[in-house]
Amino acid sequence: MKYIYGPFVLLLLCLYSCQPEMKDAAALSQIPTEKELVERPILSPSPIADSVSLRLEMKEHSIEIAMKEEELGQKKLSAERLAALRNWWEQLPENVQQQIQRKEVELELVTQLSSTDEAKMQPEQTDPQIEQTGEALEEIIGSSPEMTFKVNTTLLNKTAELASTEGSTSIHILKKVSTDLKSFDREVYLTTASIRQANLQTMQQWWVSLPEDVQLKIQQSELRVDLSAVALDRGLESAELLGEKSHQQALLMGDLLQQIVGFYRQDGQNYPLGRIRTQALIEPYQEEMKLDENVNSLIRIQLRPANELPAGPI
Repeated sequence: MKYIYGPFVLLLLCLYSCQPEMKDAAALSQIPTEKELVERPILSPSPIADSVSLRLEMKEHSIEIAMKEEELGQKKLSAERLAALRNWWEQLPENVQQQIQRKEVELELVTQLSSTDEAKMQPEQTDPQIEQTGEALEEIIGSSPEMTFKVNTTLLNKTAELASTEGSTSIHILKKVSTDLKSFDREVYLTTASIRQANLQTMQQWWVSLPEDVQLKIQQSELRVDLSAVALDRGLESAELLGEKSHQQALLMGDLLQQIVGFYRQDGQNYPLGRIRTQALIEPYQEEMKLDENVNSLIRIQLRPANELPAGPI
């Protein structure tokens, strides 16, 4: 299965070059950054309602150890790799060591391997080193921490140059925190007579501002994106016309967001990643909104658990 992220964005840009522009009402600054989330307390046994448990990397404690080609398939770690593991552990702050030993955080071991030789990327070649790394860590730590293993391989095109194989093993410490899903909600305002590129940039900025684990949960359909196109009724247009405008905006913005979230390819066909649900609404304009007179609609983006049935027609 092959993932494709946003391959049609430029095409959409050409097709919809005269759509309304989104005006960002400082919403991005309200979305918690990954650094802010990592600094929050470890996930409590009873997370709050409408929350999501995120696995966030404590990047300042990550390490990457190069892997030599001759180490592939070996069932014993080299002295250099063992020394690097011990040095990494000894340099960790004591409180982080204790969190690992108490299984309050998780270790993720990732092997990255690229080669022109497909045989080098078979499990019997890639698995022994990462498994031995895990066993060595248990011995160094003095207990069995929570650990997950990943192997990512890339087959390189063969050229006239000599065949090559490069690899590494990374260790990431992942902290679990509970975060209110509503902290990722956003409303952006639309005006008339502007260019389509600003819409694209605003949607991309919202997506990029999300922590990587939230993006992954969306792409894997653990979280659902509810996108509402809301026409603001200022009493100047008929309900029929307002409804048609919001309907077109819902289709357009939902399509655009799908390009950004991505697709996966299977059996020669492209299928959308994640679940994006759209609806068109008409809501009365409220004076307390204090919006510019040119703002006639808004896009409301909300994240919710995928298995939670939405209220209303969405």
